[in-house]
Parts: sequence; C-alpha cells; structure tokens
Amino acid sequence: MICTFETLPNEVLIIIFSYLSWLEMLTLWPLNHRISNLICSIISINDNRQNSGIVIKDSGLSYDKYYLRLLPFLNHSSLLSFCSCIRRMCSDGTNSIACNISYEWIFFQNNDKKMLRFPFLKSLVLTRCWLSGPLIQNLSSLIYNQLDELILTFDKDTFNALRYELPSVNRKYNKKKLLDMFKHFLCQLFSSQCQLNSLRLDIGSYDIDQCIKIFSDSYYNPILNQFQSSCMTLSRLYIRIKCTYFLEHLIEHIPALERLSVEFNKTLNIQPRSVSLIEKLCQSNGNWYNKVPNLRYFALKSFILNDLEFVYLKWLLNNLNHVQKLKLRLGNEKRYRTDQIIWKSFIDANFVQQYCLPDIIDNIINFDFYISSPCQLLPIDAEKVVSSFQYHPLFINRQWTNIKYFYDPIRSYQHLFSTNINITLQSFNGLVNDPYVFQWPNIQHISIDFHPSLYIFLEQLDEKFPSVSSITVYMGKYLLL
Repeated sequence: MICTFETLPNEVLIIIFSYLSWLEMLTLWPLNHRISNLICSIISINDNRQNSGIVIKDSGLSYDKYYLRLLPFLNHSSLLSFCSCIRRMCSDGTNSIACNISYEWIFFQNNDKKMLRFPFLKSLVLTRCWLSGPLIQNLSSLIYNQLDELILTFDKDTFNALRYELPSVNRKYNKKKLLDMFKHFLCQLFSSQCQLNSLRLDIGSYDIDQCIKIFSDSYYNPILNQFQSSCMTLSRLYIRIKCTYFLEHLIEHIPALERLSVEFNKTLNIQPRSVSLIEKLCQSNGNWYNKVPNLRYFALKSFILNDLEFVYLKWLLNNLNHVQKLKLRLGNEKRYRTDQIIWKSFIDANFVQQYCLPDIIDNIINFDFYISSPCQLLPIDAEKVVSSFQYHPLFINRQWTNIKYFYDPIRSYQHLFSTNINITLQSFNGLVNDPYVFQWPNIQHISIDFHPSLYIFLEQLDEKFPSVSSITVYMGKYLLL
C-alpha cells in the first residue's frame, strides 16, 4: 500500500512538524485545512522550555527576506487564523535585526489606527535588544492590556551608547527624549497601567542616577497623578539592577508578588547614599511583610564587597524573613581589603547562620546557597567545614546538613554549597572565571589562560562543564610568536 504524506496520522505529523521552525511550518499552511489545524496546535503552545511560538534568533537576518516577503504573507486574509493562534513571540537582537522586525510585525496600520496582528499574544521575549522609541511605545501598549509575561533584556552597550550618543542610537529620538520615554515606561511597569503576571527585566547597566530619578519626588509624582502607584497583578519578578536604592523603592509598588529574584550587576551597591545613612537604615526594623505579604520565594545573586554590604545583606534578609524558600549566590572577587574583616572569618555553619540567614527563620523551609571567595585562612580543613553543619543545632533541626565544600588549590578559592545543586566543581590551571556567582549552577561561559595544559581542559569540557556554550582564552605570556 502506498502511503502519502496526507495519509499519515495526526500523531506522526505532529512529530514531523516538531522538527520544523515556525517559518518552515508556515510554508505548509496553504496545503489543506487539516494541516493548518495541526500547525495551529503546535504554534499556539506557550512554553519557554520548548522555545515555542514565533522565534526569531537567526544570525544575519535579511530585512528583504523577512520584511518585504514574509510580512505581506502574514497580512494575507488566509493567515488570520495563524496569527490568532500565536501565544508567544521570541527574538534576539545580538546578531540580527530581529527586535526591529518583531515590533513591526506585532502591530499593523488599519485606517490610520494601529492594530495588533496577534490578538492572543500573551508572552513576549526580547533579549539583547537596543533601546528605541518604537520599541518603548509598543511595549507600553502591550503591558497595559495584552501580555501576561514579558522578558526584556538589553544589549550590554545600549545605555553606554545613549550616555555617549554613539551612532547606534536612533537619531529620530535624542538622548533626553529616549531616556525620558524609558523612565516613563519603567514607572508604568510597576503601576496600575501594567497587567503583567510575570516580568524578567535586565537593567543592570542602567545608570544609577537614572534609577534614582524614577523614584524621586520630582520625577515620580507627575506620573503618580496619571497612574495608580502599584501593579496589582505582578506575581513573579526577576530583575537585574545596579543599586540597592532601586530595590528598596521598587518593593513599594509590587504588593501581589509571590516570587522575587534579584541579581545585582556587581555588588550590593549603596550609592549614592553615604555609609552613615546605610548604617542608620540597617538599624531600623523595616519588615517588608506588609509590603509583599504573598512573597514566598526570594533569590539573590551578588558579590559582597565589604563588611558594610554584609550588614546590608542581613538587614535585607530580616525584611524578608516571611519567605518559605531562600536562594543565595554570594561571592567575593576582591581580596586584601581593609574593610573585609567578615570575609576573613572561617566560613562554616556559624558564618552562614550569622551572615547569610535572617535572625528569625521560622518560615524558611528550603535554603539553597552557594558561597565562593578567595581563601583568607590557610590551610583549609574541608572535613571540618562540612562537619560544622552536621553538628550545628539549626542545620540539624532543619535537615540542612548535606553540604559540600570544594577548594581550588590553583586559584586558592573556596566554594561552599548546598547539595541540592547538582554539579561537580573542577580546578584547572589557568581557569579564571571564579567565582561563578551569577551563572551557578548552569555555567554557560568560562575564561581560561592559554596554559600548556589547555588541551586537557578541552578534552574534559563536555563532562565537567556540560552547559558551557562559549569560552574566552587569554593568550598572555604563553602567546606563541
């Protein structure tokens, strides 16, 4: 019996289609109604893990190919059902014009009125994009009455380009106008004019002065007259920021939050406030339960530079002692500072209790931590560090005794972590990407010196670092002439 493509059962066709990109599936759309329905069932899935929906990440995208040819195709009346089944759109601006294409696709003009091409779009992912006026305008409209989820990260040079007015900045919008638009958009994100349930936002390169202006009376009050001051729908927030000031004021505007993940660009930056002001702040009882009563999960990634930042960390944890799950990634990449008395302590169970947990821990059920720092005290007794948790009353009662310790003798770094992190650390000559605070445990990028034993490292790369996708090799003194 001859079996043709159209005689295959739906289950088989769905498997075949799962290997095709959305653009490849689109070419099959005109075949028949059955094929169209199957494509709709696949393309309508909204799942970050499956990278579903419309995904535009190809390097070297051709504007002619994707705009002049494909956009008219999307405008065709026969594809209205295709556009209606799109729930998720993802684009990456690193090696392409993907972000420009995305926000031109999302809307179209109809009798001088801007209309949404994908009426059921719920999730939008824009990574490593450049700031522009049209992008801000479209996002402002989408977060108000369309999206449930937004993931927004910017190219690392975006805000530097604005600061120095580099040629890459859209000349239609001058520096001041573009920054004002972006500040207004950030205010909207955390106001009643935003209906998002989930937000992932990276503004770690955003200038501290600009962050301050967002929440200052002189800037924020005019917007408060236009917007209500809180977003009542946002329940999950992952944010990468530069300064602690932003976090303290942000918490006032997200009362429905259930999960909060904060990554600081480098350290717990207290600027522009003085040391005395921070010391006074940390003496206050600023419990945040009344501000975010539904918060059950808190994660923090940051380098801790000095003793003052440890004091601030303790104050922050005490403010959030009502959470049930606490996740910390802490590191120190500076050594021999006179203001690092705490980092010179023996890092064991007593250290973790005193500096990395709130004073009251009745509500915490799950504690997941990783601490990495240069060794100040040598030699290190790894067995003594691990056993300190096995005999400490707090960690015994909470059943948090399965702790692992790794010492890197090549770089004199110590790594202390809870064992629900499933990873085995290794030390290699020349490996310079320590500590892994911001990538742990899924380390994606590593740096290594051009050492004579580099080939051994490369032979074991897949086994020791399975998630690594890029490597930087520093030639240095081993450069061959």
